[in-house]
Amino acid sequence: MTDVICIGAQNSLDSIETRLRQELAFLAADGIKVDIETSRSRFFNFLFCQLDYGDAAYSLSERRHLSRQCIANTLTDILVDDWQQSTLLRVLSRRFHCFSESEKQRIVQLASAKLVQRDAGPNRLVYQVARKSRIRESLSAYLKDQSRINLDGFLHFRLRHYWEELEDVLYLSIDQYLNEKEYQEFIQLLRHFVEILEPRHDVVHVVLTGPNGFALLDEQGHVLQADVLTNELKAQSGYTDQDDLLISALLSAAPRHLVLHAGTFQGKTKLLDTLKQVFEPRVELCRACDYCLQLLVGEHKKD
Repeated sequence: MTDVICIGAQNSLDSIETRLRQELAFLAADGIKVDIETSRSRFFNFLFCQLDYGDAAYSLSERRHLSRQCIANTLTDILVDDWQQSTLLRVLSRRFHCFSESEKQRIVQLASAKLVQRDAGPNRLVYQVARKSRIRESLSAYLKDQSRINLDGFLHFRLRHYWEELEDVLYLSIDQYLNEKEYQEFIQLLRHFVEILEPRHDVVHVVLTGPNGFALLDEQGHVLQADVLTNELKAQSGYTDQDDLLISALLSAAPRHLVLHAGTFQGKTKLLDTLKQVFEPRVELCRACDYCLQLLVGEHKKD
């Protein structure tokens, strides 16, 4: 008996063909001959998997089940491992039309990273096994009675649980992208202010003095007036956002050259990166002065 299964998709089927040839090769030992052919139309690609069951030792139903289970396993791996990024882009394009192509690519990149992080976390086996198991079960149930499968349609209509999982990740990634975009616009605005300000100090040193404190010093180590005024504002208003206050103080000081004592920025990586971006190229990182080294050694001992 000969059994033919037709797989169709808009994407290239080269990876599926390669994987199927590898996965189905062992069936030859059971007397099942496999022949795979591909064809292409204007909009679709087709793969025809012909299975000749011959005189295998197993019953016809067993041979048919084994062969189709192998195909279901292969398609599951392809959909999750190879097509995940293109599927994310498809879901995003169908749900949101307000993003440019470059923005979509960035959002998909963020979503892919979240999925990788999730699959690498403490519950990675739960996510990986559950995702593939549900897809494999759906494909196996479908191929039990069907000999033709449109992967695009199956993905959209039969794998709603997988589609919805990707949607949830995309929503989180969109929020992250919008926050990134807002942050970059904020950085560009501050950079513009820095460029148009007339320098008031040749050199300004920035030292964080605690969880909610900082000091701006000149070349002689004297506290700058901008630092005093900013800390007075902080005391009077009760405003405790150290990052915003520090940036405000530095804009007031308008340094020609800015020295960030990185040893005092432990746990403040984002603030350090923000200052580097805003005041580039006039920023210098200090990690080797006595003060920084003392703090770094102290942090090392705590660890």
